Amino acid sequence: MRLFILLIFLPFLSTAQEFGFSAGTNYTFIKDFEKKAKPGLDLNLVYSTSHGNQDYQLEVGYSQTRHLKDIKYQFLRVAFIPKIYIAKGLNVQIGPRIGYLLKGTANKADIKDSRNFAHAAVVGGIGYKLKNYDLSLRYNQGISEIEKGLRDKGVQLTFGIFL
Repeated sequence: MRLFILLIFLPFLSTAQEFGFSAGTNYTFIKDFEKKAKPGLDLNLVYSTSHGNQDYQLEVGYSQTRHLKDIKYQFLRVAFIPKIYIAKGLNVQIGPRIGYLLKGTANKADIKDSRNFAHAAVVGGIGYKLKNYDLSLRYNQGISEIEKGLRDKGVQLTFGIFL
């Protein structure tokens, strides 16, 4: 168990560390038949550490997703995103994300208690980093259910600034 904990935190012991924030939009679907998504909001605090051609990024943030029939969810999301640089600034990203449901509404009625409190997803995408700026386009695929029989999936576009 100690070895497992050490392996999780080892990437964050680097001397090349950055803190920042990111903001962006998401288009999330919870049902395959949803043809039109409504844009949601993503706001994150970001911690990143570098090791050669790899970065390890920890994100903690707020995410709002909007769906058809006036369904809205608000999540606290935590993601661990390893990035591998394939060219100068250009990177490939893949990692896990956990979302904790803060609020859920349908036609302004509270539906939080009828949904799962937490759900997991796999995140993958591409990004480009130029000095202190970071742009990411990711696909999110839920691996656990938000409610019985339904998993979320979607795309997310974020712009980040490292301080």
